[in-house]
Formats: sequence, structure tokens, C-alpha cells
Amino acid sequence: MLLRCLNVAVGTWLIVSAFAWGHSPAQMANAIVCGALFVLLAVLGFFRRQAWYAEGGVALWLFFSSLLTLNLRELTLAHNVVCAAIMLATALPGERTQHFTERSRPASAGAA
Repeated sequence: MLLRCLNVAVGTWLIVSAFAWGHSPAQMANAIVCGALFVLLAVLGFFRRQAWYAEGGVALWLFFSSLLTLNLRELTLAHNVVCAAIMLATALPGERTQHFTERSRPASAGAA
């Protein structure tokens, strides 16, 4: 659950940062869309594990689109790459974490 909350925070920060300093119009739109998708998928990830993989896809898109965008300021490039790395690292935590709905289900519910 903590990772999903961190993902919401990083996605929100990505949206806010698009307005905080200079971005090209294409990179600004990319940051806003990626941030909004990441927030939406992080909230959905509380209930559906499959959303975690989509979060990873958005993080990869942000990473590669940041590297491939021309006329990108160094600060914006570094910021977007770091955000993408954090997003990717937290999007796919592995099987060690329990899904929200699995944790809330009583242990005796599965035994019949």
C-alpha cells in the first residue's frame, strides 16, 4: 500500500513539475499525461494487480520519451529520468507484497 501511495505522489509531482519550470510543449504534454496516467493506475493498483504492469509501461514510456525528445533542458531530462526510474522501481514490486484485497480477506475464506 505504501508503494501505491508513493506512486500517486510521484505522478502528482510529475504533473506539478510540468508547470514549475520550462518544458517544450511536447514534453510538457508528455509529463502531464504520464503523471495523470500514473496516478490513475496507482489508485487502480490498490484493487487490481494488473495495473502494476501498466504503471511499468508508463514509466518506460516516460524514460524513453525523455531521452528521445529534442531540445530538452538538462534539468527536465534529469528530472523525468529520475521520476521514471522511481516509477518503474515502485510499479513492479514483485510477489513479496500482498495485494490490498488479498490482505483484507479472512484466512478462513479460502478454505472450504
